[in-house]
Amino acid sequence: ANGHGSMLQDHLELPSAATGRIIGMGGRQISELRQRSGAQIDIDKAPTGCRIRIVGTQEQVKSAKELITQIAEPSTEGETM
Repeated sequence: ANGHGSMLQDHLELPSAATGRIIGMGGRQISELRQRSGAQIDIDKAPTGCRIRIVGTQEQVKSAKELITQIAEPSTEGETM
């Protein structure tokens, strides 16, 4: 295989506080994440936090994880919720 079509699945566990940021207003942020990464992103909310399921090629999954991590853990701009 030349890397195409080999789909894999990965998970990210995030605190509940991050869920809203990932989904965004009316789901706008998560739509953008899906578009930019090309991966399929699903969020399972749990009482303790949220589990993000990412499905795609290795590149797509890697890209999605990087984008999500950037949003979930904003650089120290003193952004308090």
